[in-house]
Amino acid sequence: MNPSLLQHLYIPKPMHGISPRVIMGQEWWDAQRQIAYRAEDFCCWACGVHKSQAMFHRWLEAHETYEIDYAQGKMVFRGVVAL
Repeated sequence: MNPSLLQHLYIPKPMHGISPRVIMGQEWWDAQRQIAYRAEDFCCWACGVHKSQAMFHRWLEAHETYEIDYAQGKMVFRGVVAL
């Protein structure tokens, strides 16, 4: 579990609409999110709850994670997580 995933930094406004899934395509994105789901046995990476036990809906959402340096104007894709 890693609750800090829920405190991800804000994506800089010029980067809105630009993401690895847009650049690499839907097939790449689908493969990456399936890898993320399986990596923790279909449990949320932040709270550890299995998707079948979730309170509001029975699926996971895949999200990109980034390392962001606002001072240098630098944003690096770090991977895909399941929440």
